[in-house]
Amino acid sequence: MLKQDERLIPLTFEEILANCGKIDKDTYDVVYGKGFKIYNKKFGGPLICGNDINEKNQNDVVIDYRRNFEDEGKEIWYIINTGKTSNDKIEFKLLNKKSGGPLFPNENAYNSGDQKLWVDKDIKYEKLGKERWFLLGIDYIQEFKIINKKYDCPIMAGELKDKDGRYRGWMEGRFNFEDNGKERWYIHFA
Repeated sequence: MLKQDERLIPLTFEEILANCGKIDKDTYDVVYGKGFKIYNKKFGGPLICGNDINEKNQNDVVIDYRRNFEDEGKEIWYIINTGKTSNDKIEFKLLNKKSGGPLFPNENAYNSGDQKLWVDKDIKYEKLGKERWFLLGIDYIQEFKIINKKYDCPIMAGELKDKDGRYRGWMEGRFNFEDNGKERWYIHFA
């Protein structure tokens, strides 16, 4: 059990790597590590599995405005080391505790190039790398950009809100996107 003050300290890449899950190479089953909360730098709240469901029975992704938000594991993510690398970067899957499946961007981009984020319910969901992510550390300050493998673009908190007042989760259409912390994340133990 973590002490309350341990949850307030952002983790380093090494701490995340030491506590993440993995995929068993023989059975392809997921071996879970510790759960994490992923907080947006600009808005302060956690990345969560939302309530809106699309035609494929996948949940939207939002960023809550309350730092202490908790709701049956919607705010908890398992960071899974896939055991694969691309360009010397480790590929991760981000599995939501509540839904059970991975984070991924919508296939179609809006005119701005942005793509909405979703969570599938199937733990084995795979679609050409769009369910895989890189954690890009920012200048040793325990902030991360979470970059999609397929599109090479970061996730961000959008300005648009859902009916509950939470910020929509998006993947920005440009790798080098910067906007006052909307694209930066702190990762903590859950």
